[in-house]
Amino acid sequence: MSNNRLWASVAVASVVAIASIASSERFVSKPYMPTPQDVPTAGYGSTINPDTGKKIRLTDPPISESTAKRWLIKDVRKFEREMRGCVKVPVTQGEWDAYTSLAYNIGSFNFCHSTLVRKLNTMDYAGACEQILRWDRQKGKVLRGLTIRRKAEYRVCVG
Repeated sequence: MSNNRLWASVAVASVVAIASIASSERFVSKPYMPTPQDVPTAGYGSTINPDTGKKIRLTDPPISESTAKRWLIKDVRKFEREMRGCVKVPVTQGEWDAYTSLAYNIGSFNFCHSTLVRKLNTMDYAGACEQILRWDRQKGKVLRGLTIRRKAEYRVCVG
């Protein structure tokens, strides 16, 4: 791992990270249910309208791609603020980008209360990156798309 670590309090997701999240989430204008066990989603994986703070509903009107991009940036910034509250050690840009993508997908509560963050905060950087690979399930079932995404995040994390 690189010694070029940034304090989480000053780190921000790179343009590459935001583009990667957008690519993984894919744009959908009309609210939909990604899987039967999921919650209504629109744009690039938003489950809450960041402009109103209200949950996305299946009856909400479609949104434009420019609105979805604006929501994505707001969502990423929100997750980063929450992550800064639990990441107590310096990280590289790649680590921050990978963790931001993971937190965006699993939620900041799950991220902050994970073994990954416990390992990270003891400066077990390799162990923390490896933990990303464990988050490829939904309701206990391995999902191929999540496995692919987690492997990509892991590669970014380890540099």
